[in-house]
Amino acid sequence: MSSISVRTTLYVLALTLGVAARASADDTARNTPDATSVGSDDTAPDDAASDVPAGDDAPGQQEPGAIVSSGSESPAAPVAAAGSRSHRHQFGFRVGAGADGRFAIRYKDGPSCGDGAETFCRRLGTGLLDAELGFGVSDTVEVTLLGRFGLADDAAARALPVMIGLGVRAYSDPEAVAKVFFGGRAMLDLTSSDVPGYGSFDIGLRGEFGVMVDVLHQLGIFAQLGAAIHVLQALNFIGDVTAGVQARFP
Repeated sequence: MSSISVRTTLYVLALTLGVAARASADDTARNTPDATSVGSDDTAPDDAASDVPAGDDAPGQQEPGAIVSSGSESPAAPVAAAGSRSHRHQFGFRVGAGADGRFAIRYKDGPSCGDGAETFCRRLGTGLLDAELGFGVSDTVEVTLLGRFGLADDAAARALPVMIGLGVRAYSDPEAVAKVFFGGRAMLDLTSSDVPGYGSFDIGLRGEFGVMVDVLHQLGIFAQLGAAIHVLQALNFIGDVTAGVQARFP
């Protein structure tokens, strides 16, 4: 075989192998998935899954009756005052009954403190009835206006005692069922008497100490001790004990 035939044969064989290799490479490229498409296909399910809340946060998975937070807490509901026993901003009407006793030092030109002309006088009172209006200005303090009326003629004045007093009362524990109170007031004695030398009025100061039991929000019962000093007719020291009820509204 000549050299020209050999070279021609080698050229044809090389060309055939090259065409075959190129065709094989094209087939491989068409059958292999693109890396970009593979990556996007893998991440898409993850992204979709991330949008769905898991566990207890998933829609429709809350416990029955569960409260979904809106991001801000609602204000606490105000405490109902229906069960409170404070007298704050309540009007009160109090009535009581009791008895008093007096010790008096008679002034030289003052009226007799009894049937005789003695200087030192001691006598029991005639029994008394109290009626009082009040208002709770705070949880612990009431402002009160007292009217006090004797049930029989006083031995010195020979007339029915009539007094009024303006004062305050403070409670130890406004929310307690049973509470101790202290009070003080200015007194005006308006007893009208025809006894010679007896003036048309007397003035004094009074202190009170007692216990109030609020059986209801609007109703309490009380017992108290009182002590007063009046100074115009004579130097009068008055002690009393009273008990009664107080109704309040609203």
